[in-house]
Amino acid sequence: MNASEPVGTVRALWRFPVKSMLGEELEAADLGEGGVVGDRAYAVVDKETGKVASAKHPKLWPDLLKCRAAFVQAPRPGDEAPPARIDLADGTSVMSDAPDVDAVLSRFFGRDVELASAADQGYTIDQYHPDEENYDPDGHRDEVVEAQLGAAFFNERGLPSAVAEDSFFDLFPLSVLTTSSLERLGELEPESNFDVRRFRMNVIVDTPASGFVENDWVGRSLALGDGVQLGVALPDPRCCMPSLEQEDLPRDPKVLKALAQHNRIDVAGSLYPCVGVYAVAEAAGTVSRDDRVSLV
Repeated sequence: MNASEPVGTVRALWRFPVKSMLGEELEAADLGEGGVVGDRAYAVVDKETGKVASAKHPKLWPDLLKCRAAFVQAPRPGDEAPPARIDLADGTSVMSDAPDVDAVLSRFFGRDVELASAADQGYTIDQYHPDEENYDPDGHRDEVVEAQLGAAFFNERGLPSAVAEDSFFDLFPLSVLTTSSLERLGELEPESNFDVRRFRMNVIVDTPASGFVENDWVGRSLALGDGVQLGVALPDPRCCMPSLEQEDLPRDPKVLKALAQHNRIDVAGSLYPCVGVYAVAEAAGTVSRDDRVSLV
């Protein structure tokens, strides 16, 4: 692997064991074809509709981002995901493999739900499109639209899927964000807090350059540490989630306005507000904080 152009170092690594819940920051992570091992291993599914619960519809699922999931032991490449501890916003905790996990989650969410460990050829969600100009290229404003994600997104379009048929990823298995992009957004909109947690990315790269530097990485490869290589596939179009309240971060619709105003990018022929990039693993391995990152 010829690391030809240093761009920075790994600032942080994140894994989210349950889709749309808060996750866990890691000192090191195994990255492979399926993304960060253990990432989005589980999802809450509405039994009535069969749709996956998503914070992309915050009125229907207002408490998802107030819950946290973490593995009780480190997941291993090639193995089934180990149990995760789920801490709910009301102070209740339940293990993902507990016999009553579905009942506990159903009581909390006030809906009949189950915790699933595999999608069925992708999955469907209800996604809220905020009332923001230039946010959705299809023109949806202040409305909820049904969206097929994961392998279903690709199957519907007759394209080879970038994710496994049973995965709960939106479109790609890995996401990368730079500190440069966060700092640039903070310069452009200083009244908002562009905390990295808002964006739920897997790999945060500490970069000395300025601006939205990862926009120029699309179509190239990133070398991380001694052996991992990621192919950068697309800019990451953003939903309403970065604007939502989580932990000590307040709800802030100005975050969405900033993306729509300052970083709308052509993705597959349409302009989307983006920050960060989607990626796939071209060479698997372990990545640690402070590992060097280079363009190859």
